[in-house]
Amino acid sequence: MPNSKKIFFLLFFLLILERVVLCVILPPIIEPDTVSYKSHAISLLETGDLAEGRNFRTPGYPLFLYLIYSIHKSDTAVVIAQHLLGLLLILLITLIVPRHRTKNIILLFFLLDMQLIRYEHSILADFPLAFFLGVSIYFFLKYLREPNNNFLMSCGLFLSIGFITKPILKLYPYLVAIFLIIFLAKRTEKTFSIIKKTSFLLLPTFLVWSAWSITNYKRQHYFGLAPALGVELGGITEDFWNYSSPLHKEIKKIYKEKLKTKTSKRSSVVHAVVKELKKRYSLPEINKFLLDIAKEAIITNPHRYILRGMRETACFYLSNASVLVFLFLPSDAFYISVLQQLKQRKVSSQVILKFLLNFYPIWWLVLLGFFLNVMKKIANPRSTQISDWFILATILYIGGIASFISLGYARMRTPIEPFIIMWSVAGWQQISHRIKRKKSTSSSKNSSYE
Repeated sequence: MPNSKKIFFLLFFLLILERVVLCVILPPIIEPDTVSYKSHAISLLETGDLAEGRNFRTPGYPLFLYLIYSIHKSDTAVVIAQHLLGLLLILLITLIVPRHRTKNIILLFFLLDMQLIRYEHSILADFPLAFFLGVSIYFFLKYLREPNNNFLMSCGLFLSIGFITKPILKLYPYLVAIFLIIFLAKRTEKTFSIIKKTSFLLLPTFLVWSAWSITNYKRQHYFGLAPALGVELGGITEDFWNYSSPLHKEIKKIYKEKLKTKTSKRSSVVHAVVKELKKRYSLPEINKFLLDIAKEAIITNPHRYILRGMRETACFYLSNASVLVFLFLPSDAFYISVLQQLKQRKVSSQVILKFLLNFYPIWWLVLLGFFLNVMKKIANPRSTQISDWFILATILYIGGIASFISLGYARMRTPIEPFIIMWSVAGWQQISHRIKRKKSTSSSKNSSYE
């Protein structure tokens, strides 16, 4: 067996061992959002009604939890299943790249980067979304290399599952369809063939969207995936709400009151407002109120909205605080910044650890390699394949939606983390090849002089 394959199996074994150790030493990570996902799943398990205890969640992850709980009602069983899916996702990523050396470097980065494994170990929808999105991308890239309708239909199937796992993929199927149409047009396929193959891709998502939208309409008179856009935009625009405007003054008043009493993250303030309003209004009504206020804020302060989105984008790509900090620090220490603790002279091992986590060196290496690869693709657009543009567009899409419609938490990066790593490895390999070429050129010049 070649050494490269031996290294591959060794690294993959270490990835397995890493997950086994995590399951042994750490219970499943429960976060505030976990409760709403579990309430749906337990409701389905006990009453047969998925929408009991309605909230803003789409049904994908609650159904996943329901399947696991039906076998063994344990959060540990959920994270074990997610860790297994994580290993499968990593394998699929290595299948995308051709060279064994590249596969090994990718495995090494996955071994050192804690983002994916951290959310595999959490009762949250972020990792399942990463898995379903990753599998759909894998099949789409397979189709671009070997145009087989089975690959296209598989892509559409997993895309539809990801679509109802989290609403962030709401517009993503159209992005995939655009790249499919460009690819088919370059192959000079007939119009009917393009329409038929685009239908293979979009039909599963359309059926899932229709079914759940009709269910929502019957239950809460809302036609759509989830009445959540207003809540998300409300959270990202609250810094510049127009309090002097007569629009929904009652909502703004409640928000101001909650803002005075809440000391944690701003997103928790929005959720506290929603909880208060649920006593009097339905979720679609609350969503509409907050969406109206957010639209007003964006229209009157577009520059502040853009600046806020840019700030959230920086948090999205650069933040690592939420990756490991919950594993080691008590929750009350999480909301106190390193700077505040240093000012208060509370220098402890926890402060030092949090500081190091915020500047996690592996992620900075990943980002630098990714940036170098992006610059290379932009500098040589003609030599860049459509599959490369597609992966870059996917990364920018998730980052844009997370930063300009929601809050740019590091956990929102989980679905695209594998592809950022893949691109980063390619970026570092390009630098390595360039250095080797320069060395060989200089050595050949020296030999010619001799």
